Amino acid sequence: MNSIALTFAFDWDKFMDGYLALQDQAMSLGTAYLDFGCLKGEPRDDFVGETLIYGFFPVMLVSGVLAVAAVQSRHAEDMWGEATSTATNLGVLVLFFLQPYLVKRFALIFSCVKLGRESGDLFLTEDMDVQCWQSGTHWLYIVFLGLPLLVFYVVGVPWAVYSILSRPDSQVKIGQVNEWMSSQLGAGGDVAAADRAGLESRSADELSVESFQGFQRNYGFLFVGYQPKHYYWEIVVMARKASLSLIGVALAFDMRAQVNLGLLTISIAVVAQSRVRPFSSDLMNSFELCSVYVSFFTFFLGIFTTGSEDIDR
Repeated sequence: MNSIALTFAFDWDKFMDGYLALQDQAMSLGTAYLDFGCLKGEPRDDFVGETLIYGFFPVMLVSGVLAVAAVQSRHAEDMWGEATSTATNLGVLVLFFLQPYLVKRFALIFSCVKLGRESGDLFLTEDMDVQCWQSGTHWLYIVFLGLPLLVFYVVGVPWAVYSILSRPDSQVKIGQVNEWMSSQLGAGGDVAAADRAGLESRSADELSVESFQGFQRNYGFLFVGYQPKHYYWEIVVMARKASLSLIGVALAFDMRAQVNLGLLTISIAVVAQSRVRPFSSDLMNSFELCSVYVSFFTFFLGIFTTGSEDIDR
């Protein structure tokens, strides 16, 4: 969340700007090698091409795993099942961890900069030849790239993850994970200290080991550590990061709306975390609340780095 602050119109000093840039590099590490210019063999920008590559990168990655498995399954009968599970796990991980960065990338289709005195003198930041909201090219970008990709990543991905976790069979497996971990931890235990290898010792009649472990491997990082009734909370975090990414990029032309909506989003996150306290561990709830407070004060103090002339534009 702190690295997303770079997309907001704050005038940080050199140290703070470098610190946030370092966090941004960590967040976008998974897409750092996706450079359209390198793929074409020439170092030039291609906004549409890069957007398409980023948009379909998770699909291409999963399809590649399945394609290799299809070839190898001719020689190993169990290869296809294992590859399908691996592809599912890989797809969920990529969509989850890269979602904020991908949303920020697609929001650039709505990112405009004002280059004149008139209200219509807005031009696309990634392609200054395109006039925002008035040229046919920009509307083509919006209809065929911006809206479909943003709907998929901002709404579709969280909704799909929630649908998977809320299924009756998934709820049973989530309950089994929490029940087993509670029995291993005891009073005052720490989730990280649990020996998850003990799952293998349970009989197939008790929790269908193969299916259980596949579910744990693919989706465990989404709900382990949360209270059973708050199994969905990681999806709330996804929505929060996606919203900040979208606000920071798409509203770059209106600093007043950008900073106020960004601060409002984090304020809601602070209230939600302090009231719900979704983690099973009080220590984890305290850590999470502290991290959200850090983000809140990062954005709050960032407002003081801007002058009145910046706010008025």
